[in-house]
Amino acid sequence: MPARAQTPPAPDWTSAQLDELAARLRAIPESHASFSETRYLAALSMPLQSSGTLSYRRPDELEKITTAPRPERMVVQGGQLTLATGEQPPQSFELDSRPEIRALVETVRGALSGDIALLQTLYAIRGEGSLGGWRLTLTPRDPNLARMLRLVRIDGNWADLRFIQIVATNGDDDRMTITPAP
Repeated sequence: MPARAQTPPAPDWTSAQLDELAARLRAIPESHASFSETRYLAALSMPLQSSGTLSYRRPDELEKITTAPRPERMVVQGGQLTLATGEQPPQSFELDSRPEIRALVETVRGALSGDIALLQTLYAIRGEGSLGGWRLTLTPRDPNLARMLRLVRIDGNWADLRFIQIVATNGDDDRMTITPAP
């Protein structure tokens, strides 16, 4: 079988292209979507599946409601995260008390809000594609974050996030497919 010609890698985006994407994302005051998530955990032989809804409201509110396989609600407002699972009473904590969770929350909120400056403090960013179909590959800059994460990949089109992949240094791989609400 003949060898396939390899396509050269796409050049990284310029700062102007990142700024244009950020402006499009900042123009969205709120968004609502459904999600399907597959978590490949190094300690398990089978992936974990979940689904539900995501909501984001400016300036800093993020809500993830998991409906399957079991109900769970996570709400982030400012620096506070509240988690309710099933019939258990909700538990809340300040994100500053859990830097590893704060970094993940800020990654998702930074992408949704178009806060490229925030993302650049945490990651080296490589942009690919066009605004109609883009990918950001985030590689941790911070040594503490780099001990936890290998990379974050965010795919989207125009001002919609469509896919988030978080690859941990321990081999865990979390993939979320996002479908914006009509």
